[in-house]
Amino acid sequence: MGDIFSEVDALIEREGGDRFTNDPHDPGGPTKFGITGVTLGAARGLGRAATADEVQALQRPEAVSIYTKKYISDPGIDLVARVSPALAVRLFDIAVNSGPLVGIGFMQTALNAFNRRGADYADVPVSGGCGPLTMQALSAFRARRGSQADVVLETAVQCLEGARYLSQGAANQNLEDYEFGWFANRVILGR
Repeated sequence: MGDIFSEVDALIEREGGDRFTNDPHDPGGPTKFGITGVTLGAARGLGRAATADEVQALQRPEAVSIYTKKYISDPGIDLVARVSPALAVRLFDIAVNSGPLVGIGFMQTALNAFNRRGADYADVPVSGGCGPLTMQALSAFRARRGSQADVVLETAVQCLEGARYLSQGAANQNLEDYEFGWFANRVILGR
């Protein structure tokens, strides 16, 4: 695995590559390269969702640019990648499928659970944004927990991710169409 930015191409392939879809049960609506109309419209500053035709015309370089900015740089996943590349890949994947702040929020939740009631480092706000406090907590956690730190933290994030997908499917039966794929291609990512 290279740096986090090299993971964009692998994620695009998991998202279906350059295939355009417009599944009526998919709340994302028209999608290409895993980029939805809402995401494309926001990235282009349209003030509205991009139309199905605009999504279908999306080219790969623009999709890569959107992924890099919205799902890696803006939420701070590139900062996590500097200290824990495998965790950063998981957070990036969650960001794309569930929203840019969700995966980091899972990481913050787990860091707070693992800090021994604040003895190892202070709780961090579960904001979904990766700033200095989160990075300090991550560094302190890794220093305290040693060689098992990364795999334990990634597993905790993985568990929270799976629980979220199951909860979403229970709340909206249309999403049950995606449950198996979410677990096969997302939760057990890289296993």
